[in-house]
Amino acid sequence: MRKSPLILVADDEEPLLRLLKVSLGLEGYDVVTASNGEKAVQAFEGSDPDLAILDIGMPVVDGFGVLKAIREQSTIPVIMLTAMDESSHLERALAGGADDFMTKPFDRIELMARVRAKLRRNGSHHRKQLAESRSRTTGH
Repeated sequence: MRKSPLILVADDEEPLLRLLKVSLGLEGYDVVTASNGEKAVQAFEGSDPDLAILDIGMPVVDGFGVLKAIREQSTIPVIMLTAMDESSHLERALAGGADDFMTKPFDRIELMARVRAKLRRNGSHHRKQLAESRSRTTGH
């Protein structure tokens, strides 16, 4: 069992990928990275992350494709990033199951706050599900 939440970060911009890995690491998170959408799907399936941060404009498989693959298997929080300030991307991401959306360039401190909030909310949801499951099996 992991002690720290694991976050999947997928972006084709190597400097941003490194920045996010370091920033999240300093916050105490474990991080797995992917430089394109295909690698992101593989990383998701191989690591069972607690949250994903996905760039929309990645090669091979775009962020929407990765989001779709994640939603077919999981309800983890997903934050989408894009360099394009188009409301159609926001609408498509949220309709596809994303929990949040940020436009690049973004404020790193704001992103870290959003990550904490999503993990806090998701953690309480999981604790509630576990308690309900125990209640059903034990009758208490």
